[in-house]
Amino acid sequence: MDFSENFNCKYEKEIQSVHFGASQRSISLHTGLVYHQNKVLFSFCSISDCKQHNPAAIWAHLTPVLRKIKEKIGTIDTVYFVSDGPTTQYRNKQNFYLLCTYFFTIGLKVGNWNFLEAGHGKGAADGIGAAVKRTADRVIANGQDVTDAKSFRQVLNDSNTSVQLFLVEDEDVDAMNKLIPDSLKPIPQTMKIHQEQHNLIVQSRHVSCFCKKPEPCDCFGVSEFQFDKSNATNIQSDSLDQSVIGKWCIVTYDNKPYPGIIQDIDANECEVEVMHRIGENRFYWPMVQDIVWYHHSNFVTLIDSPTKVGSRHYEVDKKVWKRVKDDLGI
Repeated sequence: MDFSENFNCKYEKEIQSVHFGASQRSISLHTGLVYHQNKVLFSFCSISDCKQHNPAAIWAHLTPVLRKIKEKIGTIDTVYFVSDGPTTQYRNKQNFYLLCTYFFTIGLKVGNWNFLEAGHGKGAADGIGAAVKRTADRVIANGQDVTDAKSFRQVLNDSNTSVQLFLVEDEDVDAMNKLIPDSLKPIPQTMKIHQEQHNLIVQSRHVSCFCKKPEPCDCFGVSEFQFDKSNATNIQSDSLDQSVIGKWCIVTYDNKPYPGIIQDIDANECEVEVMHRIGENRFYWPMVQDIVWYHHSNFVTLIDSPTKVGSRHYEVDKKVWKRVKDDLGI
């Protein structure tokens, strides 16, 4: 996957100052292919008026793609990412942090990110970008205008393209930015990393290896790193919106905190499927689903998915759990 060069919006008929002017509106295109069991599952292009290409924008573009994968293959829990390695986009601490935290809120368990060596030329993602741009140019030549991301997606949908198209709003990028702490410790020797995997602990190395996939291997000197999850960003109850559906959170009942998964949101309440408690920071899923509407004032924070302890029990990250208890004064 990769960001394609921004597409300049065009009109079927333009005056000279518009055609050659420097104020042409442009849109971002993030393209790639999804493979499953050595077959192409689908190609994709996410489209946005937001021209940021930073980690927050990357994950805003990836979110609908990952959800589409889960929709097509409900049992999938491991994703291998392959991209180039610019430090302003993919190979940096913010991207690694979101892979270690936000990635799990989509219902996935293991993320493995691999960086291609510099100077390896064009790849499949570049071909997707060229194809959608060529299609848009042909439609414009036939009399239609492309003025923003929505119209770009519309003309491509009307052309019956086989590429899966996703629209990313500015608000989606802003929501991702809020999930990244202001200060993060960088992973040592980031510039030399060519493979980074997260399964509760970040594992990185200078050479990619898949000899035991989907299980991790210890070839080529694996280094381990763990972000301080106490830096995880709280989301205030007055900013809850549809973007948090499907994410793990902490809610309170009788002033006691319980982890659960957000099912729905409205103006004043959020519907959460909660776990039951069996001890201090020990929870389990009840036989009968416990889904209740909680007022926003009972919402505490978003969290990573709890860690499994034993065959049935789960545990919230200890630092997060302590912070929640301190905030509640219990």
